[in-house]
Amino acid sequence: MENDFLCILGPSGCGKSTLLRCVAGYEKIDSGKIILQGKEVSKPGTDRMMVFQDFNQLFPWLTVEKNIDYPLRVNYPKLSNMQRKELTDYYLELVNLYNFKGFYPHQLSGGMKQRVAIVRALSLHPKLLLMDEPFGSLDASTRYKLQKELLRICHHTDVTIIFVTHNIDEAIILSNKIIVLSKQPGKIADIINNNIEKPRLPGIPEYGELWNRLNELMGLDKSIEESAALTRDEVI
Repeated sequence: MENDFLCILGPSGCGKSTLLRCVAGYEKIDSGKIILQGKEVSKPGTDRMMVFQDFNQLFPWLTVEKNIDYPLRVNYPKLSNMQRKELTDYYLELVNLYNFKGFYPHQLSGGMKQRVAIVRALSLHPKLLLMDEPFGSLDASTRYKLQKELLRICHHTDVTIIFVTHNIDEAIILSNKIIVLSKQPGKIADIINNNIEKPRLPGIPEYGELWNRLNELMGLDKSIEESAALTRDEVI
């Protein structure tokens, strides 16, 4: 479905990133098939672009503008210099970074680097934008701003996003649908449609109800209880 937002939610080590890498074509699957628009996924492709958690995804020797221009030049060789410039400028305007087009990655904050990485991926018009905890290393304030920014960007594109996170609040705020993976062994615990009206604020009853349900499905309370029991045994 175009312009959809799917979160893969689960505790650390349950296989979220591995699943995303399989969709991207970076990992081989042991069984089953991954199908995108009727075609089996067997290798990476520009129809599936990935944004990682690492801030160092950009070419450090290229400016912000050239980082976005490079994949356009490689994948669309028939585009003129002017056409590539227009596209680059459009995407930089989309994330409010036009005035930083001449900067190098080391001159940007972590949040700014992630915004450039996102629009660089979007510039190739992928069917899927795959995001592996892209805001996980950011402080709470910057993460919140980029969550809002991502939702705004989605509104202006037809891309479907598959977003990996272990943060329940992030999954609720961003997604239309949530795939919950259980703790080891990692398997699908449930698939939930998120019908809470936006903006989704923690104070509303529906938010709290969904948060509790997701927390239970992930088995986090049980893990805390088991950890506490082990600690008591060690003391005894």
